Amino acid sequence: MFDGPIAGRIAGGSRFAHGVRGFIEAAHSITPLQAVVTSTSAAVLYDAELPGGTVRFSEFFEFGGDKIRELHIQYNPADYLAKGGH
Repeated sequence: MFDGPIAGRIAGGSRFAHGVRGFIEAAHSITPLQAVVTSTSAAVLYDAELPGGTVRFSEFFEFGGDKIRELHIQYNPADYLAKGGH
């Protein structure tokens, strides 16, 4: 399960993979700022350098067994699109 400001809440990997490809194509670099990891979850704060500037992201993972069960991502979607995200 994925939940993000632009895609909304979606299940399955194919739509998620499409969105990740767009992010990877747009991002020039990613700078990790902080990470917190437990046995059942993780949180990561990072800056992504896009063509028009830096956008800050936070991601929250919940694990089930050996897989990511849920991923919640937070960022400013207007800022992301204005700086070249897609």
